[in-house]
Amino acid sequence: MTFRKLCLLALATLGLGAPAQAQSAVEFCPADIDASCLSAVADHIINAEADPTARRELALRYAAMLLPKAPDHATRLIETYTANADWRSLRRMADAFAAAGQTEPAGKLIWAATETLAEAPPTSRYKALDMLPMAEDAAEIGDMDLARRIHGAVAPHLPKERGRHITLSKGLRLARLMALYGWPEDAHPILETLYQTAKSVPQDSQQYGLLLTHLTSVSVLAEYDKLHRKAENDISEFLDLAAPKARKLVQSSHVTALAEAGRVEDAIGRAREYGLSFDTAIQNMSSLLFQDTSMLFLETESDYFPRISDDTLRRYEAMLTAIESPALKAVFLQNLARHILTERHDEGIDTLLDRVTDPRQRSVLVFQLMLYHADERKDAATAADLYFSEMPSLIPEVPSLGQYEISLTAQGVLEAGDVERGGQLADVVLRLWIADHKNRHRRVDRALVAALAAAGDEDRVTMWSEASDDPGHKLDVLAWSLRGQANAGRFGNKDIIFGQLEDLLPLISDTKDEPPAYWPKDRPNPTPREMARNTVNSLRADMVAALAEHDRLAEAADAFAEISDNEPYPWRAQLAIANAFARTANTQEATEAKRVILDKALDGTIGEQMPAMINAMHP
Repeated sequence: MTFRKLCLLALATLGLGAPAQAQSAVEFCPADIDASCLSAVADHIINAEADPTARRELALRYAAMLLPKAPDHATRLIETYTANADWRSLRRMADAFAAAGQTEPAGKLIWAATETLAEAPPTSRYKALDMLPMAEDAAEIGDMDLARRIHGAVAPHLPKERGRHITLSKGLRLARLMALYGWPEDAHPILETLYQTAKSVPQDSQQYGLLLTHLTSVSVLAEYDKLHRKAENDISEFLDLAAPKARKLVQSSHVTALAEAGRVEDAIGRAREYGLSFDTAIQNMSSLLFQDTSMLFLETESDYFPRISDDTLRRYEAMLTAIESPALKAVFLQNLARHILTERHDEGIDTLLDRVTDPRQRSVLVFQLMLYHADERKDAATAADLYFSEMPSLIPEVPSLGQYEISLTAQGVLEAGDVERGGQLADVVLRLWIADHKNRHRRVDRALVAALAAAGDEDRVTMWSEASDDPGHKLDVLAWSLRGQANAGRFGNKDIIFGQLEDLLPLISDTKDEPPAYWPKDRPNPTPREMARNTVNSLRADMVAALAEHDRLAEAADAFAEISDNEPYPWRAQLAIANAFARTANTQEATEAKRVILDKALDGTIGEQMPAMINAMHP
C-alpha cells in the first residue's frame, strides 16, 4: 500500500470519506482548495441551516473569523444577515471590522447597533450603560463625530432609567465623559437637569451634600462656571446645617472633588478652612467608599474612554505632588502604575519605580511592571532582569485565569531558551500556587507546565505534579507536560506516545464524578471526571497533530486511525496531516486530505465548529 493510500485510508476508517448529502467537497473544489471554493462550501452549509436565528448566528460567527482573510465574502455575509440582528451581534461585527482595519464599515455597524438598542423594548439592563461602550468603540477607530452622536443618543434615555439615583450616577458619568472627550458644552444641559434632580433629594441628608460635591467636580471639568458657583453656595449652606458626622464627610468629599477636577490649590485651601489636612480628606473618602480614592478616580476617568487621558494624568499627578504621607503616596503610585499599564499609556513607566521606597508597595509595582513587559511588550527578558535586580518579596495574589503575574515572565524566559532563570521564576510561581491553597478556584498553570516540559525540565514538572494529591491535578500536569514535549518535538514514536496516554487512564477513574458544591445547580456542568476524560481524548488528537506538524506523516496517519471520531476537534489533527502533505510537496495528497475534512463539514458532522475549521483551512 502506498504512503498516500495509507493516510487516506486512515481518514476513511472513521467514515469521513462519504458525506451524507449528495454534494461533496470534490464538487465544490474540483481543483485546488482555494478561497473561492471554501466560500462556496461555507455558503452551502449556512444556507442548509433550517432555523433562521441559528443560520444568522452561524453566518455572523463565520464572517467575523473570515474578515481578515476574505473581506469581500465576509462583508457580503454581514450585509445579508445583519438586517434583523440584535445590537450585540452588530457590535461584534463592528469589532471584527475594526480589528481588520476597516473603520468605515465598523462605524456604520456601531451606529446600527446604537440605533437598534435605542429602539429595543426596555430590558433588565440600562440602555445608557449598554450604549456608552459603543461610543468608546467609535473613539477607538478614530471616529470622534460618531462618538459624539452616540453620547447624544444616550442622554434622552437617562430620565427613563429606573430610579432617581441611577439617573444621577449615569448622568454624572455621561457629563464627565463629554468633558473628557472635549465637548464640555454638551455636558451643560445634562448638568442642569442633574442639579434639579439633586434638589429633590432631602436637603438635610448626607447624600445631598455628597451629590453637590460631585456636581462641583464635573461642572469644573465641563467649564460650567454658573453651575459650579451654585453648587459651591449650596455646599456652604448645607455645611452650616449638617450634623457633625455628615459635615466631616462632605467636607472631605468637597476637598477631594476639587482636587480631582484639577484645582489642587483650591482643595488645599478648603482643607485648611475645614481644619483638615489634604491627606486626611483623601483618606476619609477612602474610608467612606471602602476603596482607595485614587483607584476610584482612575477607574471613573477611564470607564467608557479609550485610554486614560493626558488631562486625567495631569490632574492625578497634581494630587500626587500635594500628598505628604509616604504610605498614601505609595498607594497613589501603585494605582497609577496599574492603570497606566492596563491602558497601555506607557509614558514614564520606567521612572515609576524610582518614586516608591516602601518595600511592600515596591514589590507590588515590580510585579505589575513585569507583567507589562512580559505581556504587552512581549519582552520577558526585561521582566526577568527587573525581578532578579529587585528580588521583590512574594505577595500571594489571586491568579487570573490560572496564572500569576510573574508566570508570563517565567514562561517567556523558558521559551527563549533561558532554562536556568526561567526555572527559578517557575519555582516562585509554584510557591505562590502552594500558598494559595485556600482558593477553591486554584488550578494548574498549564502554559507554564507546558513550557517547562518543552524545555526538558522534567524535575520541575514532577514538582508541579507532586504539589497536590488530587488525581485531577496530577492528570492536568501530565497532560500539559505531554503537550509541551510534543510541541517542542520532544517525544518518542507513536507507540510510546499512546502508551503515555494509557498511563493517564487510571487517574480518570480516581477523579471525582460529582461537580463541586459551589457550581450552579440549575445548569448542567461536566463533573471533574468527565473533564478529565475530555482532556485525555483531546490530547490524543493533539498528539496526532504534533506528529504531523513535525513531518512524521506515516506515524501520524497510523495514529489517526486509532483515535475515535467522537473525540474533541479531530479535524484539527486531520488538517495538521493535510498541511504536512503540503509542506512535503505532496500537493495532491494535501488536497484530497482537505476534501475529506470538507466532506465532514458538508455532512453536518462538524456542526458549530464549521467556522473555525474553514477559517483554519483558509489560505
